[in-house]
Amino acid sequence: MADMLGVAPEISTRDPLSLVPALQDYVFRAPLGDFEQSDWITLHSDLMSCAADYLIQRHGAQ
Repeated sequence: MADMLGVAPEISTRDPLSLVPALQDYVFRAPLGDFEQSDWITLHSDLMSCAADYLIQRHGAQ
């Protein structure tokens, strides 16, 4: 996910919250008014992937 957002993977691994500004930009630039159902699913999956990475890195979640 970090690669897709243009954040170096080693930075996002060290500090998962470093993805937040890139995620905000990703969502703000998305043409939400033109989204179809599959686009919403992709957006939610991307955001949940970042949330999961955060939990894994910060809290040792599995």
